Amino acid sequence: RLADEAFYLVGWVHFERGQFDVAVNDFRKLLDVYPSGDMAPKAMYAIGDALYNMGDIDGSIEAYRALLQRYPAHPFAERAVLTMQETLIAASRTDDAIRVADDYIATNPNSSAAEELVRQKAQIFYSGKNYSSAASELTAYLSRYPSAEKQDEALYLLGKTYLNMNDAQQATAAFHELKKKFPSSTLHAQATLDLAEYYDKSANSSMADSLYRIVQTTFAEDSAFASRAGYSRALMLRARGDTSAAMNVFLAVADRYAGFDYAEQARYQLAMMYGKQRAVDSMKVHLSILAGSQRSPALAAEALYRLARVDMAAKDYMKALPQYEKIRDSYAGFEDWYTLALLDLGECYEQINNLAEAKRTYGVLAALRPDDDYGKTAQARLKRLERRR
Repeated sequence: RLADEAFYLVGWVHFERGQFDVAVNDFRKLLDVYPSGDMAPKAMYAIGDALYNMGDIDGSIEAYRALLQRYPAHPFAERAVLTMQETLIAASRTDDAIRVADDYIATNPNSSAAEELVRQKAQIFYSGKNYSSAASELTAYLSRYPSAEKQDEALYLLGKTYLNMNDAQQATAAFHELKKKFPSSTLHAQATLDLAEYYDKSANSSMADSLYRIVQTTFAEDSAFASRAGYSRALMLRARGDTSAAMNVFLAVADRYAGFDYAEQARYQLAMMYGKQRAVDSMKVHLSILAGSQRSPALAAEALYRLARVDMAAKDYMKALPQYEKIRDSYAGFEDWYTLALLDLGECYEQINNLAEAKRTYGVLAALRPDDDYGKTAQARLKRLERRR
């Protein structure tokens, strides 16, 4: 009575070892010997998984399809249809994925798999920018499965779908329904932010500003959403010509949500705005903070470079030197800032009369970028230094 299970476990051991071809033979042997046994559906599903892992997409689809035909009401049939659809989507065979979903939904409308398939169909249409079909499927899902676990996700996607159809009224209605039914869902914050960004792009700055403020105040403790809303609002204010207000919002975001991506981007924008105003000391304060960033090494490298450039412009070479050296030693992976830093570093060494280090630095840059303007500039400077006595 345990022989079919033993057959299955032998195949599973081979499957776990990555011996998928051997596992397929084991599972097929089980089906030959015990075609009606309790382990048969599980073995058929495992054959589909093994073939998929071997790269045989068509073979895996056929295995799952055979399981569906032979055991349509078995729990593994539900798993098979969902896996089959995921496999087809991954293979960009979306039309086949939709056909599989439609066939299964028609014969098993009340199953949990059918519920998920309707939602996935909507996602397929949305990803393919067929927004009208996506809206129809999502509306059907919300109506047909009112107690579905992912109703909040469906409502959110419905709102996003309407935004892509430029129907702000319907989108707002979907997002309001989301807020009413699922007030604690994190998707409410995302929905409000999406709506704000829609109005921002539509040049309705007053509506966008109002919605950005809602995200900033209502979800102030959610650093990711609040910092993004504040950053986007500041960009909008700056584009509108309200420089002072934009700088205040950038500063508030940078200080309150320090360490988050949008906070660091806000501080960067603030530093650049101070630079344009020739408020060098204020610019340096914010660049110095960014130069110590552990979260964004690219931003840290750029901040160090811009700080060093300010000192170079003031002919304070001894102050610029360690900043350029830090870029050279710690940020070689960021080629643009590394290249620019090497060029200026060589000049710094020249200005303090450390010609040996200047030659070495220019030599590194000439070897690194032999064919572009940076490399050629380094080669020219190197030749000039070699002619000196």
